[in-house]
Amino acid sequence: MFRKLFKAFTDVSTYRKTYRELSALSDFELRDIGINRGMIHDVAKQAQLEDDATKSKSTFKSEYKLFEVHP
Repeated sequence: MFRKLFKAFTDVSTYRKTYRELSALSDFELRDIGINRGMIHDVAKQAQLEDDATKSKSTFKSEYKLFEVHP
């Protein structure tokens, strides 16, 4: 139960941090990196999804290494 709560909190945290940082940029800076103000929500959501994927991959690898047998 606490694991799900912590995961939900970190997911929201990743989204909020990305959204806040992109919102603080000027229109010129956003255009320079190839996005506009209307895309900030989508970019922040994608960052959250990528962060989730990275966390799940790293967890899998660490579990795999626990059972790895070396000759």
